[in-house]
Amino acid sequence: MKALHLICRLNPETDRGFGVDAYDRKDPPSWVRDDAKNIFTSGFWVCGISEATELVGGRLHLHENKTERSWLSGKVIDVLLINMDFPGRWFVDEKDESNDWQPAKIRDRIVFKVEVTASTRVPTAWRGSKNKMAYSSGVLDV
Repeated sequence: MKALHLICRLNPETDRGFGVDAYDRKDPPSWVRDDAKNIFTSGFWVCGISEATELVGGRLHLHENKTERSWLSGKVIDVLLINMDFPGRWFVDEKDESNDWQPAKIRDRIVFKVEVTASTRVPTAWRGSKNKMAYSSGVLDV
């Protein structure tokens, strides 16, 4: 089975990960069934589409940092390629000298659609690259 560990820090205001969208709200997107309460997306990752599609059926583990166990893990059920050529709060990298938002430098990003179950929710230790700057373990065979 394939697995991917990513650094995904928690937003202190919402206590949710940045770029993590839970779909157990009152108005979920139309593609989420009524019984799909344990589905979330984690997105806008820089990752090759072929590498990302290897993860379907595998595990995604989100960590605050490499020394702590994952705070959210699940089974990857779909991978979406997002082109970030349009403006919006989540689709930009930085402001320029005129304080206007600029388009993201890396246009193609990945969004993982993940299902959390009792067996996948177990906090997991970081595996893969221990490099201080690494935000990803890379796709692992586990």
